[in-house]
Amino acid sequence: MEYHRASDLLDKARVARNGAILLARGVVCDAHAKRPVRVVTHAHWDHIGGLERSITWCDAILMTPATRSILGALRSKGSLSSPKVHTLDYGETFSYRGETVTFSQAGHIPGSAQVAVQTEDGTMVTYTGDFKLHRASPQLTDVLVMEATYGNPAQVREFEQDVEAELVSLIERSAEKSPVFLLGYHGKLQEVLELLSNARMSLPVFLQERIYMVTRALERHGFHFGHYGLATKETLGGKEPFVALFHMRARKGLPEKGVKVILSGWEFESPIKATGPDTYVVALSDHSDFEGLMEYVEKSKPKFVITDGYRVGDAEALAAQIGTRLGIPAQAMP
Repeated sequence: MEYHRASDLLDKARVARNGAILLARGVVCDAHAKRPVRVVTHAHWDHIGGLERSITWCDAILMTPATRSILGALRSKGSLSSPKVHTLDYGETFSYRGETVTFSQAGHIPGSAQVAVQTEDGTMVTYTGDFKLHRASPQLTDVLVMEATYGNPAQVREFEQDVEAELVSLIERSAEKSPVFLLGYHGKLQEVLELLSNARMSLPVFLQERIYMVTRALERHGFHFGHYGLATKETLGGKEPFVALFHMRARKGLPEKGVKVILSGWEFESPIKATGPDTYVVALSDHSDFEGLMEYVEKSKPKFVITDGYRVGDAEALAAQIGTRLGIPAQAMP
């Protein structure tokens, strides 16, 4: 269908005040709304809000198999066993009342998905979810709803290709004198675990219990993370050097002795920055930076863009830059 004005597309998608991404007539993503189909794009906390209400109210809950396994490892499995919960592989479709939902790889964390909805009149509406451009293919679409985590033009990493090698080198140097504790979030920690395995690091690697559970769950879906063990008082109490992966929230409970490496996408000046004695920030991100966001829009060729202003980021700045640089109407919501 041909649209002559961006305003013709305003009723195809929006971001609600509670962060729900509303697509077409019947689909809601990443928060609860009274729509028949709820999508969970990935297992991070700011994208699973109201899931229990959705399982009660909605007709169908969609997520990838890996996302379902992660959620099962992190929370009660009871509600996820509901017949309303359907797993959808990348490229697979789900149809409901004339609208068709398709998932594609988002490249953010294991199991993360982009969501495309084709309406009855043939309009394509796409929600990126959180994504990493070099691992995700831009989707051709009429209306694009996109994340804006690094939506400010100043948030660009010129050194991104160097980060992984710098991280491995930092761990190897640090482990010569002290245990090394890596702090991050689910998904990013598994990415680092895979990196250490591929680097054939000989140091023992131990995982905090919930990270261990998520990692084991992902291995059932074909992911490979090499050798690792469970972090306990016994495994962390030896004299031999080791690497341990902990959730960011566990930072205050770690032993004083040891090098602390914080995995954060909010560093843009250099791959690694020392922030104190034996404390470093490593600029490892599972989101696209500003230029990656702009490249996605350019390649997806939308007629109208909505930037997500509910979650962390700079939706207003991103929408303004899309309009100025690319000449595509864009609006931050809510």
